[in-house]
Amino acid sequence: MMMTISFINTNLNAIKALNTLSTNAKRRDKASQQLASGYKVETSADDPSGYAISQRLSNAILTSNRSQQNIQDGTSLLDVTDGTLGVITDSLQRVRELTIQLASDVNNTNQRAILGQEIRSLLEDIDRQSAASEFNGVKLLNGTATNARIQLGGESNLVSNTIDVTPALANSSSTALGLVATPKTGRWFATSLNDIFNAGTTQLDSSDKALSFLQDVDAALTQVGSQRSRVGAYLNQLNRAFDFLGQYSQNLEASRSRIRDTDVAKASADYTQNNVLTQASTSILTQANSQYEQVLQLLQR
Repeated sequence: MMMTISFINTNLNAIKALNTLSTNAKRRDKASQQLASGYKVETSADDPSGYAISQRLSNAILTSNRSQQNIQDGTSLLDVTDGTLGVITDSLQRVRELTIQLASDVNNTNQRAILGQEIRSLLEDIDRQSAASEFNGVKLLNGTATNARIQLGGESNLVSNTIDVTPALANSSSTALGLVATPKTGRWFATSLNDIFNAGTTQLDSSDKALSFLQDVDAALTQVGSQRSRVGAYLNQLNRAFDFLGQYSQNLEASRSRIRDTDVAKASADYTQNNVLTQASTSILTQANSQYEQVLQLLQR
């Protein structure tokens, strides 16, 4: 019967036990790290290809989120624009009401002057509102907004990644609306606000002039109504883009989560398993080292 020979310089059993202990401890620590951080792929060393894919997904998510914020800013801009156009519409409707009153020949000269003064005041308000309306320093209705694009993506393609709302920001002053300073052939037209009211009188001093001016007021109301329709169309377009980007971002988040996030159930099981194996390896290493005592006993006999 052969006896197992123990070597003093090289304890193979201890070396094997130590290697196994190191492997089990690393796996246990890795599972512990995943549970603590919530990530199974935290650095490129964990999964090079998975890490690269998750980084690209993260960039796409950030782009989508930023685009949603751009849409919210664009929506706020259009809301301000629509609010101002609503006030201008109210002023024009009052101008129309007064013009219809002026068209009646029951008004004397003094009454016509009073009505003309109110019309001029309303048109001055329209000019003030169109000049003052702004969002974040961008003038909205004075004719200076020439490139109002809402960026929706991370690429430079203007067709697929932007919504240009410039047509909704047309000049809405009394001049741009065709109420003054643009002579109309064949009918009375104010070339300045002074034509409507000046020095206690009004140039809208006959029913014919009032009815002619009424055509200009109706055209202005139609123009503002069309502009508000464009605002509403852009708001709907932005809302659809916002909903799309929200769903898109959600799908990207889910894809990134499957790659990077820790599977808690699996990591917990791995931690428990490798923790037990680590303890067992420690016990085996202790027993392997105890073989030196057996060698010493042989030498003492």
